[in-house]
Amino acid sequence: MNMMRKYGVSVFMLLLLSLSICRAEKPESIELFNGKNLKHWIPYLQSASQDSRQEFQVRDGVIHLSGQFGYLRSEEEYENYQLHVEWRWPDTTSNSGIFLHLAPTFKIWPENFECQLQAGNAGDVYVSGELTCHQYTGEEGQERILPKQKASNEKPCKEWNQADILCTGDTITIYINGELQNQITGLSRTKGFIGLQSEGYPVEFRNIVLTPIARPKSATPKTDASATDQPKKKKKASKKAEQPVEAAPENAE
Repeated sequence: MNMMRKYGVSVFMLLLLSLSICRAEKPESIELFNGKNLKHWIPYLQSASQDSRQEFQVRDGVIHLSGQFGYLRSEEEYENYQLHVEWRWPDTTSNSGIFLHLAPTFKIWPENFECQLQAGNAGDVYVSGELTCHQYTGEEGQERILPKQKASNEKPCKEWNQADILCTGDTITIYINGELQNQITGLSRTKGFIGLQSEGYPVEFRNIVLTPIARPKSATPKTDASATDQPKKKKKASKKAEQPVEAAPENAE
């Protein structure tokens, strides 16, 4: 009888231990937007004469970007994560984007893999700067825009859309409103900041949540395109003219 009790206690303790390990290994989600202010976000505007506190605001638990050219950039760099972002057009459908693996420089068209949010094209990917992937190698005449896989499934103006993005190793997978729209592989950069773009007309964001995930064993990530030993290929001039690198602006209040 004592042996049976000891056996039962041992099994119970092992069960508790396994549950504790499972809980400890489960990554915790990170709320990149607290619904109150722009803490942990760094604003950048093309025009130095503009006040980011007026152009980028939080009202009623929502980030409002005025449309003045620029973006908000996360304070921290991230890799291997799932990102959930909700956005909508408050007045008229227009153009914006989510910057992924954003380079640590400030310029109006920064180096990154951009998940396009442009009305009718949400889910396209724009490859900026010197970055490359298997779908875009930077050869002369090659289009930098990698189109989404299916027809647009965006919601009408004033309704909220959802982007769910998986960044795993050297792959980015994009879901728009729950539907797989794009996947790019062989990324030359697999780590960086996250950005929310302001480009032309007002756009709003909310529920920005990042969940760390384990890097797949098959991935062969590179953190910098310059780290490769391969010879550089000719690059097509970007559709968006690059601006001189500027010093980091002050955090938004």
